Amino acid sequence: MNRKFKISDLDQETLEAKIDSELELIWSNPNSRVGLHSGKSRSKEHVRRDIRQGLAAEQYLIEKLGFTNDTRSFRDVYNEAGIPFEVKTASSRDKISNHLEKCKKLKGWYPETFPDHVCMFNVDIQTSDDYSYEFEGVYEWNGSSFEKA
Repeated sequence: MNRKFKISDLDQETLEAKIDSELELIWSNPNSRVGLHSGKSRSKEHVRRDIRQGLAAEQYLIEKLGFTNDTRSFRDVYNEAGIPFEVKTASSRDKISNHLEKCKKLKGWYPETFPDHVCMFNVDIQTSDDYSYEFEGVYEWNGSSFEKA
């Protein structure tokens, strides 16, 4: 697997359609406008950037690695074996553990529906609008936390 990609490597029309769809879903609920990291309300453009950052990683898995979209609300992808994956992007390697802690909380709150597998990407959002991504790894639920597979 190629571990690196840029947003420009993806089908832009498909990606933009998914971004627009998810943006409307999130923007229609004022509670969803609050940033997970900041706890503060975000502008519509800020929400769009956050969606774009995450959906690009999902789209990469779909276009390049044969994953399929999970069409349920706020779900990510299935691998070729039909196993659901949560997809996370971290803007620095330091933030990966924060994301995994949030996944652990979500798994605790929703044990039957939150996936046992997390696909993590590191993303450089400083470069331009054509963000650079690098696959960080797959993390699996071990019954008490997510650990690198």
